[in-house]
Amino acid sequence: MGAVPAGPRPYVLLSCATSIDGYIDDATGQRLLLSNADDLARVDAVRAGCDAILVGAGTVRR
Repeated sequence: MGAVPAGPRPYVLLSCATSIDGYIDDATGQRLLLSNADDLARVDAVRAGCDAILVGAGTVRR
């Protein structure tokens, strides 16, 4: 992820990991790990500074 934009304009930060064949999940109930521990820690730190996090309907239902 790049630097946070400077200035008064609002912005949206999108973070999405995909597999080499373009998937973000699979059909199993298990979490599909696409990142290593260091990357997951970095993403958690970025999320902590966000005002909102958008998740899918399936995530909410689970």
